[in-house]
Amino acid sequence: MAYDLYFGDILSGVSRTNFWLEIVVAGAGTGSIGASGGVIAGWTFWQTGLGAVIWALFGGFAAIAAWSKPFLKLDQEIESYSKRQQAYRILQGSLDSLILSVQKEKQVTADHWDRFAKISESMNDEYQKWPPKINNGRLEQFQDQVNVEKPPKTLWMPTVADEKTQTEIKEEASRPDGDKEQ
Repeated sequence: MAYDLYFGDILSGVSRTNFWLEIVVAGAGTGSIGASGGVIAGWTFWQTGLGAVIWALFGGFAAIAAWSKPFLKLDQEIESYSKRQQAYRILQGSLDSLILSVQKEKQVTADHWDRFAKISESMNDEYQKWPPKINNGRLEQFQDQVNVEKPPKTLWMPTVADEKTQTEIKEEASRPDGDKEQ
C-alpha cells in the first residue's frame, strides 16, 4: 500500500505541474487556445503601467513554459507513474485475494504457494521498473501512514497446524491419490 500511495503522490504532483503549465501557456495565448490569451491581453489593466509589466513577464514565462514543456516530458511521466500505481494496486488485490482464499480453505495449499510465487515474481518485476532514485524518506512516511491505518499486529497470518514445508505440501498435492503420508 505504501508504494501505491508513493507513486500516487508523485503522479498527483506531476499532473498538477502539467495542469498549471497548460493554464499558463493557454492563458498567455502561446498555446493551442491562442484566442483566449488575446482577449485577456486586451483588457485595459494589462495595457497600462504595472499591468503591462505583469503581462509582459507572464507572456515571457508562458513562452518559456511552452518551449520547455516538450523537454519536461510530463505526459510520459504521468503515464509511467499511472502504470506503476496501477501495477501495485493489482498486486495488492492479488495478495488480498490470496489471503481470502487461505482463510476460506483454512489451510495453505500448493495452489496458494504457486499463487504467492507468481505474486512475488510480479513484485520483483515491478521493483526492476522503479526510478533510479526513490525518495526513501517520503516512502517511509507513506509506510508510517499505512502502519497507522493498518497496524501490522492486526494483519492476518495463517496458523501452521503441522510444520509442513512448501515442498511437502506440493509433493502431497502432486500424488495421484492425493493421500497424505501416514
